[in-house]
Amino acid sequence: MSLNKKQTVVLDMLFLGTGVDAALEDQKISRVIFREWMKTKQWQKAFQERVDDAKLEAQTIIASHVVIAALQLIGLMGSKSETVKRQACLDILGTKSLVEAPEEVIEEPKKKSKMSDKEAEAILKMIAESKGT
Repeated sequence: MSLNKKQTVVLDMLFLGTGVDAALEDQKISRVIFREWMKTKQWQKAFQERVDDAKLEAQTIIASHVVIAALQLIGLMGSKSETVKRQACLDILGTKSLVEAPEEVIEEPKKKSKMSDKEAEAILKMIAESKGT
């Protein structure tokens, strides 16, 4: 079962920045009814989906501006003010998490296999022969 029309309107209003009281008054919904809505799985699911959508949108907006913020911060290093330059440098040093790969993505370096003397000699011989021709 999904939300009814009034529930959907109230939820929309809440996520558009209307306060709870104003949304309930606008839709002529009592606090008692609203509390009952909040106890239902349908309301909780719809509310959580909206929260998740809002978080994703916020993360996307922030991510799209990271490069601009980094460039502006780097630009501040050229300031005439020593205090501004120093703070920009400290801020840049503090943002290393933006440029590092997450730990779970970093792979262990592959172990180098040892080459035998014969193999090394053969490779060197092929290189010398190819340069001689």
